[in-house]
Amino acid sequence: MKKSLSIITLIVLVAAMVFTLAACQPNLPDEDIAPTSVTLYTPDGAPAMSVAKIIADGKIGDTTATVEIAQNAQDIVAKATKAERELELAVLPTNAAATVYNATKGDYVLFSINTYGLLYIMGTEEVSNLNALKGQVLYSIGMGQVPQYVFDKVLAHAGIQKVNNSDVAEEGKLAVKYTDNAQGINPLLLQGKAKFGLLGEPAATQLVTKAAAAGKTIYRLFDVQQLWKDAVGGVKTGYPQACLIVKKSLLANKTFAAALDRAMSANAAYLAENAGTLKTTLAGAGSKVDVDYTTEIIARCNISYIKANSDGLKAELAAYLAEFGFSANGVKPSDKLPDDAFYYAFD
Repeated sequence: MKKSLSIITLIVLVAAMVFTLAACQPNLPDEDIAPTSVTLYTPDGAPAMSVAKIIADGKIGDTTATVEIAQNAQDIVAKATKAERELELAVLPTNAAATVYNATKGDYVLFSINTYGLLYIMGTEEVSNLNALKGQVLYSIGMGQVPQYVFDKVLAHAGIQKVNNSDVAEEGKLAVKYTDNAQGINPLLLQGKAKFGLLGEPAATQLVTKAAAAGKTIYRLFDVQQLWKDAVGGVKTGYPQACLIVKKSLLANKTFAAALDRAMSANAAYLAENAGTLKTTLAGAGSKVDVDYTTEIIARCNISYIKANSDGLKAELAAYLAEFGFSANGVKPSDKLPDDAFYYAFD
């Protein structure tokens, strides 16, 4: 009897130990079960438009998706590069995405290119040649980001010397003063305190509309995408300005990856069919862009969905990132050209 009790006691103890050890194991993600919820961060404007379908649905497949619109891309980068890797998904300038990939040693990968250039030079007076900007001050978004690097290339091609981050005009040069966003530029042009601005869509159209409502005229002087094509030569699609990056561990779940692909693929049709309600939809995620969207405005935003493993994209992106100082010989996150693992391999 005592021997039987000892055996029963031993079995109970072993079972208790197994249960305890199992309870102490981390809650590892199941590669066959999609996450219950994710948060996607994006800058305002066209980047937010590139995920409008996800904002409207509040879901990616069966996964609840919250989209938060940030006013500064650097705030999004900071979430990705923290040791905790707080970021799950984000729309970022492509150069920032490459930096994140390098800084996190591949924890985030490129899923798609979402916009192909949407910058315009706006003015309170008409000019027909870039040389007319010499001796002027131009206010611009994007210091240290895509707008600065693209415009620097354009100015160099045109032989125009730039005075960086200055609002003091100099003879024979163009002074460029940077602001955090369009909200720091539009009022200056509307109030006649500035003549020229470099803006993205849809903020550029927002400026034209507000000026017209006030009985004023703001001119769309130059399409920077065309100026870029002229400067670099041999480019047909403009430049891959913004992209979607995703935490690599999330994409290990093929159910979620496929659902994200479907949601992004459906975005163009959603924009075409819902231009009238797009402003309200984006505002629900925190957009501060006050513009009544039309199909024409949406078209100027150059929204796209180009998968990371699309033919020719690696070469195109490598050439584009080279303009930011990225190279195969780089050693820092800010100058090392991402390797092939940066590009998500769709099935």
